[in-house]
Amino acid sequence: MGNNILGNCSGIDKNADSVDLKESRRVKLTKKMMKDALIELLCNKPLGKITITEICEKADINRTTFYKYYSDEHSLFLEIEKDYYNVIDTEMKNSNTTLLTMLNFFKENSTLSRVLFASNTSPVLGRRIFQIPQIRKAITDRVKVSLPHDREEKLLYFLFSGGYALVVEWIRSDFEMPTEELASMLNEFIRITAI
Repeated sequence: MGNNILGNCSGIDKNADSVDLKESRRVKLTKKMMKDALIELLCNKPLGKITITEICEKADINRTTFYKYYSDEHSLFLEIEKDYYNVIDTEMKNSNTTLLTMLNFFKENSTLSRVLFASNTSPVLGRRIFQIPQIRKAITDRVKVSLPHDREEKLLYFLFSGGYALVVEWIRSDFEMPTEELASMLNEFIRITAI
């Protein structure tokens, strides 16, 4: 008798999973439409000047749908930033050429990179990228000095901040310099500075 109950529950769960999968796809699509709308709007104006109404109109959704998932435009932006960071983190874990992989990712995702980096909309993203273990390792492997831990951390942050500023400038210049050349320059500057 117990087997029949499990069998029936199993059938119910399959139907429930099917409904959940459809809802999940719908939710993902709705969120993607809102994210795409905000990114498009950020190409023309700062986050502080964008309204929920503009996002909803561009995404072709109503305000109730927006508020079902986000409290305001900032929470939507933070999710976009988190998604971007998570993809960078994953890309770095799957790569042997950390710096070149990261720069190629920025260039392949040029619109979003411009919005997040070059517009200064996201001041904490750079610090979060610095915390990615592969990025830190790429810098520390080139630092050939022996310093007390607190000074070494400051040197690493100094090197990262300078590199980050060059990357932001590269993004603002519409990726004028070839990716390989920028990677080579950054590696050279880190090596020279950290001797």
